[in-house]
Amino acid sequence: AFRVEEVDNFDQSDLNDEDVYLLDTYTQLFVWIGSQSTQQEKEKSMEFAAQYVASADDGRDPELPIIRVNAGDEPRMFSAHFHGWDAEYFTKHAFKDPYQAKLEALAASKKVSAAPSVTLKSTPVKPSAAAPAAPAPAAEPTPVAAPAATSYA
Repeated sequence: AFRVEEVDNFDQSDLNDEDVYLLDTYTQLFVWIGSQSTQQEKEKSMEFAAQYVASADDGRDPELPIIRVNAGDEPRMFSAHFHGWDAEYFTKHAFKDPYQAKLEALAASKKVSAAPSVTLKSTPVKPSAAAPAAPAPAAEPTPVAAPAATSYA
């Protein structure tokens, strides 16, 4: 269900990345879209913003600009309405699934252990006195010359 409620004394921490918010400055209306908000919230919020401006009876311009603002891409004219705006706030406070973090850590450790580095050191071996000497290599057979052809005539 789509629900709208007013937030008094707001600050940046009131913006939940799973929701959509309207910021009414009287001369413009910002629609802040959280990156995790649903498609229905995104569509309904723009419709609601148009209805809100059309039904305002406080003397404001009926052609008041409605400005869509995506989370993480806030323009200065939006963030100026928040005391102490921190451009890195949502990165610093992003939800990190503890199970996903454990899976990623496990996968990273398997990659490291899957290809261990092994260094082999070559050490010359000296024959000991007690060890039998290696047999001498066998001599190659000597070729025998064929007898010369003899003719008896």
